[in-house]
Amino acid sequence: MSEKIKISAVSYLNTKPYLKGFELSENKDLFDIQLDYPADSAKKLIDGLVDIALVPVVILPKLKTPQIISNFGIGALGSVKTVCVFSNCPIEEIETIYLDYQSKTSVQLIQILTKNYWKINPKFVASEIGFEDKIKGNTAALIIGDRTIPIFNLYSYIYDLSEAWYNYCGLGFVFAQWIANKPLSDEILKTLESVFQNSMEVIDDVIIENKHLNNDFFSVEKYLKENIHFQLSATHFNGLEKFKELSSSN
Repeated sequence: MSEKIKISAVSYLNTKPYLKGFELSENKDLFDIQLDYPADSAKKLIDGLVDIALVPVVILPKLKTPQIISNFGIGALGSVKTVCVFSNCPIEEIETIYLDYQSKTSVQLIQILTKNYWKINPKFVASEIGFEDKIKGNTAALIIGDRTIPIFNLYSYIYDLSEAWYNYCGLGFVFAQWIANKPLSDEILKTLESVFQNSMEVIDDVIIENKHLNNDFFSVEKYLKENIHFQLSATHFNGLEKFKELSSSN
């Protein structure tokens, strides 16, 4: 193979087992791994700047020849810990929510939950770097990824969106799957599936390497072994269908 397969993934803790799987793969020279925000990964796949990305399935209609290449991904059943609304007032008193610029899926999810689950109608505001500083009074913020880990003790109220989703509909949530924007050979698909499988074997190593992230409110081990589901099941896919249905009507 003359040209490497370009892959976009995020550098968040929940993706590090996959990144380590690629790093340790005997076929790692086949792949060019690029680290991006979730929203940027999706844009790169849509624009054809990469061949494969760990992205939300809802972007499939925007791809000409999409291929879901595995049932591995990033999902949750209940609390996910790293997709939360942080506030200093109860949810029913929130008037404004700043939306994290790094993820369009989480933005869609908060809009569904405020309307259908919490039944509130806050003002949503697009954010820029430093928006976390705007959390005060009746103003809250949706924050995703590793930036949530050190701030759990800073705010009076924290609303985990995946937990709220489960309480709302009793289903899992799919944050991302491995998707290609063109058909891949059986050989490549087999190689990728082996990488994903082997990624599950290095989770303990990732836990040790990231132990500095542990605090009184967050456990790296619990996060990677309980909160995050890497192998997606029927309850996750049923949740995905529910999410797509609500997204189209929201």
